[in-house]
Amino acid sequence: MPRTVARFTSARSRSASKRPCRSLYKTEEGRARLLALYDAAVGRLQGVVDGPVAHRSIDTSVGATHVLEAGPADGPPVVVFQGGNFLNPFTLAWLAPLTRRYRLLAPDTVGHPGLSDERRLSPRDASYGRWAQEVLDGLELDRAPVVGISYGAGVALRLAGVAPDRIAAAALLVPAGFVAPPIVPLLGRVVAPMLAYLARPSDARLVRAVRPMFGGRPDPVWTEAIGAVFDHVRLASGMPAPATRAELHGFAAPTLVLAAERDPFFPGEAVARNAREVVPHAEVSVMAGAAHVPGPGALSAANARIVRLLDGVTAPRGGTDRPAASWHRRS
Repeated sequence: MPRTVARFTSARSRSASKRPCRSLYKTEEGRARLLALYDAAVGRLQGVVDGPVAHRSIDTSVGATHVLEAGPADGPPVVVFQGGNFLNPFTLAWLAPLTRRYRLLAPDTVGHPGLSDERRLSPRDASYGRWAQEVLDGLELDRAPVVGISYGAGVALRLAGVAPDRIAAAALLVPAGFVAPPIVPLLGRVVAPMLAYLARPSDARLVRAVRPMFGGRPDPVWTEAIGAVFDHVRLASGMPAPATRAELHGFAAPTLVLAAERDPFFPGEAVARNAREVVPHAEVSVMAGAAHVPGPGALSAANARIVRLLDGVTAPRGGTDRPAASWHRRS
């Protein structure tokens, strides 16, 4: 069993035993494969972030939640909600530049591949918002900036609906939660090639299935992991319901929305249009030419903008350059 996984499997199994549910993995061998990929991704993450990657497990009402941590231990905390049907350390690596100053706290989403409980919640109601609120409780944060990536942006929006005062700022990258995926184009571009791969697996069919997510030549490490998800995970098919202005009426925290022009799941212009409607105070941009997995140039620009947002809400009063690491922690 991989070294990272071994530390958390027993705790998660105890939690899961209290709430019987169908495993999100098709087989035990498939589970082992995904958790080995998780562990390898943590090793790569360790090579790109500042300082050691740490782990912790917190309790919630829907089971144990595993959290990855990276960045200076005394840095201002930022909570990162990950993408769906995928592995947390892959997308956390997108935010590696933030770890020069910020302490990133990234929970594995319950009901998705990783080390958290396998119990699935509905993305159509406030369930994930309540879970996110409990995550903040477990991290002992009264209020904190959040970053939501893909599905995780939908989770952040659910949190903004149920507990808007808990969010100091929100950066939403290639975000779910503003539009429903366009069914017909998605069937043709992603679902049909995925089914073709599952029917007759081959490297060429896998590349065709994942190419639209990248908008070009797929990264081979990501392609391997996505293929393992296709092979071994019972995919969560529902996406977070689009947020409404009524749902977010109490949400006023500084917000940055970065959509991707060529995203097959959440097309950039549609996301931007709806984001401006439901979060009128947000700064909204479409990353030109980017797909759901942004390339290095788009990610570099996105991180620079996220840092500016975070600096605006974590800088202490009084003119000092030292970041305020404790203003949103519980005493």
